[in-house]
Amino acid sequence: MENKASQLLDNPIWHALTSAQADLSLGDDRARRYPSIITTLAGMRDESLESFSSLSRIVTRSERVGLCAKHELRAPEYWELALSFAVAQMVCTRPRDCKKQEMVVLTVDDVVEMKELARLTQPGPFADRTIELGTFYGIKDKGKLVAMAGERMKLDGFEEVSAVCTHPDFQGRGYARSLVSAVCQNITERGNTPFLHVKEDNTAGLASYASLGFEKRQTMVFSVYRREATLPPASEDIRFPGV
Repeated sequence: MENKASQLLDNPIWHALTSAQADLSLGDDRARRYPSIITTLAGMRDESLESFSSLSRIVTRSERVGLCAKHELRAPEYWELALSFAVAQMVCTRPRDCKKQEMVVLTVDDVVEMKELARLTQPGPFADRTIELGTFYGIKDKGKLVAMAGERMKLDGFEEVSAVCTHPDFQGRGYARSLVSAVCQNITERGNTPFLHVKEDNTAGLASYASLGFEKRQTMVFSVYRREATLPPASEDIRFPGV
């Protein structure tokens, strides 16, 4: 499985947008992105100037997009790095069960609360139509959403667990572990392998996922780039900084 994983998970956003989620993608054979109303994630076939040029054509001026690679990308001069951090890419080939909490399947009626919880806890980008990427589970307390987890990227044989978050007032109750376990069960029942990304400095999260059967595969770098307000130069004039 590692050979297949290497081909796909080393560049997961690109492979999601060119396979199982191609119907959601915007772009061409060098760069693709999800519509911004779904998520800010984008992927490129490679790190060439041509691929960055293709990406520029599907990103509006001053807009930000999130890219994921095995290292920090060296972007051309018309892209500004806004944020970059290391994440552990973890894969779960043998999911472990855990104590089940009472949960519900979230629907479009829950999106406002889902966005509020995501803004508070910052698990990653979450937009009006992120819920369309897969099934999302939530735990509610007195009718209020206090924890959730769901699915995001879908590749050939792999599906990503994402948007894992718990309101600060309800942490330490095992909600996240229970929700992640439920999402993993869905994924494995479809014959696919769960994977996820978690910040490398999130020691509690790393330990929690490990207890559910996730193993670290490699370190990735998640970067948020902003396309500068001016249009990029003509393709023949584009260059990497310092070149």
